[in-house]
Amino acid sequence: MNGTPTQQRAGAKIHVDVVANPSVATNWLWSPEPNATCELLSIYMVLTTDVNAANRTLRIKFYDGTRETIFAIPNQIQIASLACPYYFAQGYTNTNIPATEVFRSGALPINYIFPNTWTISSDLHNVQAGDQLSNIVITWLRYLSF
Repeated sequence: MNGTPTQQRAGAKIHVDVVANPSVATNWLWSPEPNATCELLSIYMVLTTDVNAANRTLRIKFYDGTRETIFAIPNQIQIASLACPYYFAQGYTNTNIPATEVFRSGALPINYIFPNTWTISSDLHNVQAGDQLSNIVITWLRYLSF
């Protein structure tokens, strides 16, 4: 990761963005507002899987301005017919959580600042027709870009 360590944290403003629920069986995409750099603090969302008997894998991906993947948070596995909240935050550790558990968590990079040309998205694999990502909330620190 090529981020810049947070030196001026005191000058940042916390933002909480609610991301619109994507269409069924579709990933969401988010970018910080123009003229800002961003330090991601947390991501919360719920994945509700339909009844089709197949495990899904979900991770968070960071893309640069050309849609090249910079890095990704490791996959979390979830079974069918389950509404499961996911919480990613700085300081968490990535652990292998059983696919039947009703809560998932993962680590975000600590003190990692990225430009407003980057995007963050969910990356859901083995998606089924009725799978839905919802209640997406992103908490981030905003630094002015010059």
